[in-house]
Amino acid sequence: MGNYTFGKEERIRLRADFLRTFRDGEHHRTPHFRVFIYPNPLSQRRLGISVSKRIGGAVERNRL
Repeated sequence: MGNYTFGKEERIRLRADFLRTFRDGEHHRTPHFRVFIYPNPLSQRRLGISVSKRIGGAVERNRL
């Protein structure tokens, strides 16, 4: 079975990085998600996941 995880260095964790991606990135919408794409000067992929507080408390968002 393959490795489907993102290591610590591959995750977007800083608020400034999220805000830059939301502000300057390209976005695509689906009925359930919005995907933001921002060019990365690094040699590795990076992923950040943000869940709105409208979904519920921290427990519900983490389970999602």
